Amino acid sequence: MFVSVDTLWVLLGSVLVFFMQAGFAMVETGFTRAKNAGNIIMKNLMDFSLGSAVFWILGFSLMFGGSNPFIGSLDLFVRGSYDSNIPTAAFLIFQTVFCATAATIVSGAMAERTKFSSYCLYSIVISAVIYPSVGTGSGEAAGCQLWASTISQAPRLYIWLEELRPSGVQRSSEQELTNMMRRVMQRQFQDIA
Repeated sequence: MFVSVDTLWVLLGSVLVFFMQAGFAMVETGFTRAKNAGNIIMKNLMDFSLGSAVFWILGFSLMFGGSNPFIGSLDLFVRGSYDSNIPTAAFLIFQTVFCATAATIVSGAMAERTKFSSYCLYSIVISAVIYPSVGTGSGEAAGCQLWASTISQAPRLYIWLEELRPSGVQRSSEQELTNMMRRVMQRQFQDIA
């Protein structure tokens, strides 16, 4: 059974995220030369157009289809039911605008640096493969906690190792540091699980 308040909230969030597209377009246009303003606007439009189509055809199923924690199964054109307390269509719209906006974020860094056709190909790859594969694993709470704790601990671990190193001793080899980080990550993962 669908909850109308939840559906309305998801659709309102979708509208707000959709308007982020316009915000990114304006910011990127402001940071580039005037002669490239039309190019930037067109890239942002193509992000949403190509990204939405590709995410609907392939990306959504790779993100939510199946029970594989790394990447989902194929459900081309979203024919299955992904209903929870909101309809599949509302959920699809919400995920689509986030996918298109995620692809747009990088366009500012690529402004005035790529050909239009190359950028369109990048947008398709982001929406079809990269965003869904990252989004699939981010739903796992243990995975998020592991990444967050590892990222937050790494600089402190390096500083701690440097402080413990006696002044005459050379630094550890790269392989030793890699093995040490692997052991730290395994301990943290065991603490989470």
